[in-house]
Amino acid sequence: MEKTPMRFIIFLSVALLYIGCTTAFEETLHATLKVSDDKVGSVQELKATFSVINGTSETKTLIFNTGCQFAFTIEKDGKEVFNSMNLVLCTQAITEIVIDPSNKVEFEVSIDQEFELAPGKYQLKAFLLNHDNLESTKTFTIS
Repeated sequence: MEKTPMRFIIFLSVALLYIGCTTAFEETLHATLKVSDDKVGSVQELKATFSVINGTSETKTLIFNTGCQFAFTIEKDGKEVFNSMNLVLCTQAITEIVIDPSNKVEFEVSIDQEFELAPGKYQLKAFLLNHDNLESTKTFTIS
């Protein structure tokens, strides 16, 4: 008779843990970063897609203080070696992104500027401006 309540408690605990884990990620506004190739010959070959995904059941509107909405940095050993914001001019207009439920908005990450990075491992970090929780990081190598 003691086994039945214990089994029920274990089952209930596992079910609550599963529900908590799945809803924490899927039912939020979250970001992902996909790098087309994690080994490149030069920084100009680096191509990536930064996505902001609306995993909620509500339409989300993100407000930005300027025309710039996303940026990315490259770090080596914890030190920033590139910041995309140093190369752009932002309009002084308030802008917004509207993301419907279960949809996403994507930004392409690429570097056209002429500069070199030494061979080694780097961290690419893409993020929405003024929305600190919407960022993602990937490691890539320059050979």
